[in-house]
Amino acid sequence: MSLGDSEWVFAHDHLETPELVTVGDGDRWVLVHGLCLYAGDDERDMAPAQRLAELAATDESSFLDLLDVLGGRHVVLLGNADGYSLYQDATGMRSVYFSPEAELVGSHARLLNSLQEHRPRPRAQGRRGFLMAWDRTPYVGISALLPNHSLSLPNFHLERWFPRRENPYQSWSVGARVAAYIGLWERQWREFRKKDFNPVLSVTGGHDSRTNLALLSDHIRGIRTFTYSAADDVQSEWAYSVRLDEHIVEDIKKCITLDHQFFITNPVRDRDKSFPIELVAQNTVGKHGSWLLPYYLEHFSQDGVVHIRGNTYGVYKAPWGMTSRNNTLDSLQKLYMATTKQDRGYEPDKSRERHFQNGARRWQYLNDLHGYHRREIYYWEIRLGRWAAEIYNETDIVFPSFDPTNVRSMLELALSFSIPEKKAKLFQSELINTAFPILNFPGKNTTHNLYEQTRFSAIGVSDSPAGKKASGSSTDVLPPETSVTVAPGMTIALDGEILDWVSLSDSDLYMPTDHFLERSVSGRLFTSSPSDGSLTFAVEADYYKTLARDTWFYQVSVDGTVRARWDGALRGHPVHVTVSNVTPQSTIEFQIAALRNRQGNPSWESATRARITNARFLLHETNGETLVATDVPESNLESTTEKLTISVESIDQLTKDDFTPEFPRRVDVVTTHCVIPLLVVRRRGARRTAILCNGPVDLGSSKGKPVFQRSTWWPDIAHHQIYVCDPATVGDNAVSIAWGQYSPEYWSIPDTSQAVRAINATLTEGACDSPLYFGSSAGGFTALGLLAMDPKAHAIVNNAQFDWTTWYSSAVQNTRDRRLRSMPLTDLNLLAPERVDVLRRLAAIPSQASVDYWVNTALKHDRDVSLPHWERVLGESPHLHERMRCRRYHDMNAGSAPLGKSETITLLSESGPDPRSGT
Repeated sequence: MSLGDSEWVFAHDHLETPELVTVGDGDRWVLVHGLCLYAGDDERDMAPAQRLAELAATDESSFLDLLDVLGGRHVVLLGNADGYSLYQDATGMRSVYFSPEAELVGSHARLLNSLQEHRPRPRAQGRRGFLMAWDRTPYVGISALLPNHSLSLPNFHLERWFPRRENPYQSWSVGARVAAYIGLWERQWREFRKKDFNPVLSVTGGHDSRTNLALLSDHIRGIRTFTYSAADDVQSEWAYSVRLDEHIVEDIKKCITLDHQFFITNPVRDRDKSFPIELVAQNTVGKHGSWLLPYYLEHFSQDGVVHIRGNTYGVYKAPWGMTSRNNTLDSLQKLYMATTKQDRGYEPDKSRERHFQNGARRWQYLNDLHGYHRREIYYWEIRLGRWAAEIYNETDIVFPSFDPTNVRSMLELALSFSIPEKKAKLFQSELINTAFPILNFPGKNTTHNLYEQTRFSAIGVSDSPAGKKASGSSTDVLPPETSVTVAPGMTIALDGEILDWVSLSDSDLYMPTDHFLERSVSGRLFTSSPSDGSLTFAVEADYYKTLARDTWFYQVSVDGTVRARWDGALRGHPVHVTVSNVTPQSTIEFQIAALRNRQGNPSWESATRARITNARFLLHETNGETLVATDVPESNLESTTEKLTISVESIDQLTKDDFTPEFPRRVDVVTTHCVIPLLVVRRRGARRTAILCNGPVDLGSSKGKPVFQRSTWWPDIAHHQIYVCDPATVGDNAVSIAWGQYSPEYWSIPDTSQAVRAINATLTEGACDSPLYFGSSAGGFTALGLLAMDPKAHAIVNNAQFDWTTWYSSAVQNTRDRRLRSMPLTDLNLLAPERVDVLRRLAAIPSQASVDYWVNTALKHDRDVSLPHWERVLGESPHLHERMRCRRYHDMNAGSAPLGKSETITLLSESGPDPRSGT
């Protein structure tokens, strides 16, 4: 259909005819396409397009106010002869994609690409994490529209139009907000029922499903409900979760009459290979839960079926760690870097940071958000507007979706509460209490009902403010200690994606030979605790062989985070584990993490087998955060006052407050294979960061403990400082000099780079992206390796080793034997040349990085090996001459020692004459 007198044409599914209405007597028009439901208080019987055209004739403000009370899943176009502006429903359930180059706007990215082919997005430009990266799609040039923004054609201009005022409901009473919300819901539901749909509702054991049920309680007759659970032979974390839903829903059915059925599913068995998955792929830009589609189609094949959802509730609950302190753009950038972590190692971090900053400008996150928290708006527009919209697109092949909370004014009401009230889900509980109060009684995501939860929390504590002990013992209600079991079966995952599960009747855990690949994790979950308290258990394993070190870890995960781990081949007697301050909501799993590829070798599977024994749960009040302790030295990955322990994936969540000025703080960075020890010094008034890398370590003095060379100089260095210890020089298998060669599978330089760059950004608050790297000997190798991943930085290296395999043969052989399992250097050079010669690596990459190379020509190896290598590489790479300078000096008295303290500090200060000029 033609759009007025404009040159634009609107093409649509013949089963869904848009409404096109002229505005007044002029040349303007309004088009509404999709399910559009009025939720306001005007009782006139009018089509949404007529309402919008009426208000568009008056003023823009009234037109936008009407958009605030429209629900459903739709797009609205307001246009004239020159073009039009496009608006989505409140959370962008009706997805919109656009290509300015092709002058196309459409509902699906693949649809646009089928009309005009676009270049596929490569991994180096964010292909893996695109669905959480602002408006990115799998095609370069095709963008997604985010909700709360309008798209104006033909210039493809974007404008944020919500929020456009402070939240008007913050001063209202809770009761008034609940009544207004239910009023909007009821009016919208009346409009929905006029459509003669055949609604079905999925019911789970959570808060969101319960809220939907309560609001529908007066209308539940005629609505079919279902819950999918897992077949008995399915053993996985997902299976335990949906079986919990099944248990809770049985309790819910005692409170409200439902036309309900349980679907017992198996994700592997139920994958219908005859199902036209290529049709699903046309609708989506990612893979979600397509294995369920044939199941839905089997049970809901009637005409008019609509699936009622509640995804919008996610934004009600202070999502993504919202606090009053992290409503900043810097904090949002750290969140963005975490949610797009799939791009790490593919798209350079600097590119990812630029894309965030460009996106923040493009989508107007720099604007005044009128008191709304950036994280909740970001969740609204990215998690709902991108990810959830794709879920709806995927299931469209079976049935359309309808979320009765998808009304902007309803979201405004829900977001008017304080952060603590949102985290406590106060508003949803109040909605349930008003609409159908008994539904607050069954447990939400727990088998314990409201009475049982209250009883557990009151054990041993009186109602008096002083907290006087109750007269009875806690054993009047629950025994002080109970045995604990592991859930039947073991899951196997690779990079976080569950690949398989194995049914087990005992408490063993092992790494199956078919899945023994680097980064694979097998796990056994402990059953939920009955109350607050502590879990203790022992791990028994028979295999012990030092030559097998660095093959697998045993580890303890709490709520998805590894909190303790130890080398599986180096413990010949039982390990005792205590997890304290556990709650019924805690998820505790004992795991095996593979560090090498040993697929297809049954003896390695046998070597990993461990038994969980003597598992007990001690009931007591919690008195702080959950902690994990073992009797294996150095296994604990908990932070302490003296030492901050954090995973490399979470390093960008640190803040400046984690580092007290003028107080060196140890930071242990946990990676897949090891712990990288750092020492961080935050200096008052500093604007730049110096990263100082260790050279060879005296193992007689260190005894396998971390060493931070030159760290006693910190008061004399004006910059912030990060001291880097090579993890291969630490522990029972330490070597004096390692060049980051932790194992054949793992080079520590990339993770070290990620850590120091994140900490530098924290210390300088992003104001300086040009840190200063320093190292001598092997430390010079490390400094240049880090520089290659930090393209705007500068390095000062002293008597550096460039190709470590040309260092003294005894040191190279020792590192090969102890860290690389005697791997031939030719193999290493072939498989990972960047791990061998850092100078050639710098020459091979486009970079603005610069180097000052200080070399003592009195040292035979540096004069005859390292310096000629430098000259050879620069001779082959003329583009390096502008940014790499060689500073020779000749000091016969220095021996093998590098530049001294005063000279090094002068270099680091970047002031004064050359410290060895004229020597």
